[in-house]
Amino acid sequence: MVLFTHAAPPYATCLPDQLRLQPGNSLIIQCLAHGSHPIQFTWSRMGRGSLPAAAETTRDGKLMIANVKQSDGGTYKCVATNHIGSSEAMAKVIIKA
Repeated sequence: MVLFTHAAPPYATCLPDQLRLQPGNSLIIQCLAHGSHPIQFTWSRMGRGSLPAAAETTRDGKLMIANVKQSDGGTYKCVATNHIGSSEAMAKVIIKA
């Protein structure tokens, strides 16, 4: 555990940063961020802007899709933001039957 004694902008990472799934599988990506709290997480999909209709996000940085479809593939971006700045991390999702 790292303790920050001074204010720090977030540093974001995605776990996993690449995911191979088959249609019908569940997708869960966790966006993690270090830095001064509170940190807010925002997910988007590159090139599309909006997330798939079935996507759910949580306050602690998770992106979940219960039943992935072929069209859910792509690169997802998590932006972690606090009062000092923001950081982004990407996760590539590949869906093959």
